[in-house]
Amino acid sequence: MTVQTSRPPDLLRERRQELGIPELPDRITSTDQLLLRGALIGGSLVLLVVATAGFLFLRQQLVRSELDRLTAVQAEVEVLEGQVKARQAEVDKVTGVNRELAKGLVGVRSGSTVLRELQLRTPDGVQISQMQVEGDTLRLKGQARDPQAFSRINVLQLELKRSPLFQPEGVALSRAFREEKDPRSTLPSVVSFEMSAPFSELPPTREMVLLKRLGAEGMARRYQLLQKEGLLP
Repeated sequence: MTVQTSRPPDLLRERRQELGIPELPDRITSTDQLLLRGALIGGSLVLLVVATAGFLFLRQQLVRSELDRLTAVQAEVEVLEGQVKARQAEVDKVTGVNRELAKGLVGVRSGSTVLRELQLRTPDGVQISQMQVEGDTLRLKGQARDPQAFSRINVLQLELKRSPLFQPEGVALSRAFREEKDPRSTLPSVVSFEMSAPFSELPPTREMVLLKRLGAEGMARRYQLLQKEGLLP
């Protein structure tokens, strides 16, 4: 219930009028009414704060749930990526092995191709006794007979430098020495030698030409087939 009090006698009314001060209100609001009004406003603010806090809490729970879901998805993606990388590495390894095998079967470094090239490049009076491929280098051992055994060895070295199969600047004579001759032998004396020749990296088109020049037509056809299968560049 609102309690109102009448205005007390205004002894300074004329003075206020002179100074232009507004008149006092006719009725003064009671303390209970002010408290009630303040309680309503304060309660409204509290409800607003509680509602806001509840909304923020629910929002936080939703965000946390979404983060947990995304974290689980990310973990699954990382596992799948790891599996894909592992399988790709296995595929690359197998592909690399297959390519090396294919090059060994039909490339110019295969045994039959090297032998054919040596037959064409070896001069008269020189005999190749041992041939070994070590990585990217061909190592030869042999003998050259007199007369002019050393000249024959030099001719072989020059021929290998001219071969597209080898790197000319890398062909080198590592050793040459004259073998002791049996005085009772009627055969000419010989000079043993050791020589190395690094293989050249030939482009596929030139390698095909070389295979055909050496008469390896069947190998050239296999080379083309393996190229179509993607096993050779």
